[in-house]
Amino acid sequence: MNLVSCLAGTPVKDLRAIAAFNGIEIPAGTSRNGLHSILIGRLSDRDWIALQIDKLDFTEREILYQLFIENGDIPGERLANIWGGDDSEASSRWFWGQDISPGLPTLRMKGLVFLLQDMSDGQDHYVLPDPVLENMPGESPPESVYRGSAAPYNCLTWSTSILSDIFILIRYLEEYKVRPLKDGGLSKRDLRILVDRISRYDGCVNHDWYAYLRFIYRFCRKSMLLKVRHNRLQVETRFAQWVKKGSIEQLMDLYHSWLEDDGYDEFRNISDFRILSAGLRNPARTARKTAMRIIGSFQPGRWIPLNGLLEYFRQTHPRFLRPMPDDRHWRVQMVSGMADRENVTGWDLPETHMILFYISGPLLWLGAITLGMDQSDNPDSILINPLGEYIFGKRSPDTELPETVAANTIIIQPDHEILVPENAVLSIRYMVETFTELVLSGPISRYRISRNSIAGGLLRGLTVPRILDFLQSVSISPVPQNVQASIEFWGEQHGRVMLKHAILLETQDAYLMKELLMRPAIRRKLQDQIGATHATVHAGNLNALLKEIKKAGYMPRISTELMLQWEPAPISLQLTRETAESLLRNLETMKSNDSTGPAADNISELETIAGQLRKILETLE
Repeated sequence: MNLVSCLAGTPVKDLRAIAAFNGIEIPAGTSRNGLHSILIGRLSDRDWIALQIDKLDFTEREILYQLFIENGDIPGERLANIWGGDDSEASSRWFWGQDISPGLPTLRMKGLVFLLQDMSDGQDHYVLPDPVLENMPGESPPESVYRGSAAPYNCLTWSTSILSDIFILIRYLEEYKVRPLKDGGLSKRDLRILVDRISRYDGCVNHDWYAYLRFIYRFCRKSMLLKVRHNRLQVETRFAQWVKKGSIEQLMDLYHSWLEDDGYDEFRNISDFRILSAGLRNPARTARKTAMRIIGSFQPGRWIPLNGLLEYFRQTHPRFLRPMPDDRHWRVQMVSGMADRENVTGWDLPETHMILFYISGPLLWLGAITLGMDQSDNPDSILINPLGEYIFGKRSPDTELPETVAANTIIIQPDHEILVPENAVLSIRYMVETFTELVLSGPISRYRISRNSIAGGLLRGLTVPRILDFLQSVSISPVPQNVQASIEFWGEQHGRVMLKHAILLETQDAYLMKELLMRPAIRRKLQDQIGATHATVHAGNLNALLKEIKKAGYMPRISTELMLQWEPAPISLQLTRETAESLLRNLETMKSNDSTGPAADNISELETIAGQLRKILETLE
């Protein structure tokens, strides 16, 4: 926030306390504007800010860093609850020589943090002034953290495989019209089927594939690629536009969607331990953004031992997850990876496992890191790879892409099969599956063009020229002539025979049909005459047609099937003021009856109706 706005929203006595605490002399009789000018000169000085931040206590530094992660604005109640509250009388107690615990009060008196009321929600917010926000020091891991250029025993990387798995998820949901659970998630049955369909990677035998699928499914829902309509998951048209982006853009979309997600809690996805009881912890997004800023500060292309990474977290940001570790409230039991241990507390369990989940989960899935493994296939180091340079903002997406760029060509064979490599651009694969049938999935997937697959593509809105243009633009060699001829022939056959719903009017004989057609009001509401005794009716004209037929003196009969789908015309009633007042009196009488009477069970409905009647009476006045 602008420093002038911060000073304007702070009481004069607090401004004078800031000046006194920082040794700034204020002449007697100085006006508020003069006070602002003096403080702005000191509080906006870069060297002074750097010196103040350098002298901060550990707790003060952590609070300031959390405000920085949240773009310099956090609701007061949330921050105060996590960091032990604030002291509105801190300046007075300091003036009388009493000790003040380092934290929010001392940060406010130093002029680094301000407490202001937000006019949008009426709540107090702790904010960082722009000079502090712009001069926060960056992370600079020491050289001792790195292991050197020696590679680990084995390496594991995801590359761009997550994009292919998103595509598999979307295709499955589109094909089977999956019904989500009440909480919006996928059922265990759907997850099991998808686990069998997605790619499997060497070295991931014990990987938590269900957490992986929930991760990519959440991205699809959060990014509006999927929506629920009529209690079924449906693919949005936005997905067709998203797959046309480059692989780097798609991965960055995934990363930023996860980074800013308030509803995704990694702590609940850690399967190595069970939480028996828990205390206060930072919001999931705050802890995630802190960890990503630290990990992203390491140099790309250099192996970082996990022990060194964890030690760096411990020394610089030990409270990124739990601001006030409390052994009395935190009880965790290990359930895998080591013998069960109860009452395990301290920094080395929740924080360590959270960092390991970031590394072996989202960062690995996004292809941002390469995970080094020891001889027992346990993670022991990480390396920020070329994809990670893009994701962490160390390289512009406009620069040259890494070697893992997806393929942009396919092979079309004379036997109507298309060969698509595993690393094909997602938009190409999406288009191919729109008008083909999958034969075999693997490093080289095989798709077949058939009469039914072309019909399905045309039903999805494609045209024959668009299909042929696409094949010619992405095929390594020209499209075989027999394949092109088959697509054109099947396209010509599509739609020559058409089936559609229709409402049929049937008369007892041809003379009655002629009599109805002689009436202009009836004839205008019919579509096509079929034979001597039948005519089609547009569904929107049904109520008006029935009215005209009855007006002509006939008594039409509606079939049972049509009655189930028919919506009769709404009935309008005229309500006079006298009738409304009478109904209101009767309702009040029913409400005042004995509580055991028949009206007692519907008292809320009666009150609703009475309220509506009062509104009607107001309009009648």
